[in-house]
Amino acid sequence: MNTTRDILNNITEKLCGKYIIEVSKEFTKYVDPSLETIVVYLKRNKTTIFWKTIVIIKTKIVNIKKMYEFIALIKESLPDPSNADLYLFSIIEDNKSLGQCLKIESSELLCRKFVLRPQETIIEMLSRSFLIPLDNYEQESINLNPIENAIKSTKSKHSWLKANELKKWRTLFNSNLNNLDIVDKIIE
Repeated sequence: MNTTRDILNNITEKLCGKYIIEVSKEFTKYVDPSLETIVVYLKRNKTTIFWKTIVIIKTKIVNIKKMYEFIALIKESLPDPSNADLYLFSIIEDNKSLGQCLKIESSELLCRKFVLRPQETIIEMLSRSFLIPLDNYEQESINLNPIENAIKSTKSKHSWLKANELKKWRTLFNSNLNNLDIVDKIIE
């Protein structure tokens, strides 16, 4: 049975060295007992002053309203612009329906939501989010990777670009560097 701690452990493992990860205790007194929660702040290593807030919740379908109320409380507590970088990763224990998961995920009213779907692993759920980088793509899914599409298009329009230069671009675009640093490295 998956837990909130399992999601946190997977996030920590995947983001080790890329983000500063801080587990928050400030909202624990507001948590309804029917919700198993962990609130995590993520900050890219020294490239920004803003934090992303990840809320991990495990609950039952009957407690979804309480889950939304808790998310609303967190969103209201966060300063601008950090309240725009709020993400929910949830496990709905008694959910057997993909439709229910999609219904929850389709609304971005309070935050961006990711629900563990039936027969989905935690890694598969995380890969649908910003947390897993695009550098691990499969050949048949290349058309789903915008970086690969852009590089392929650039290569076809500019034959003077060498393979090693395109490889360098691919590495830079999939890195954790900010836009200005990427431009500087391309121009070098």
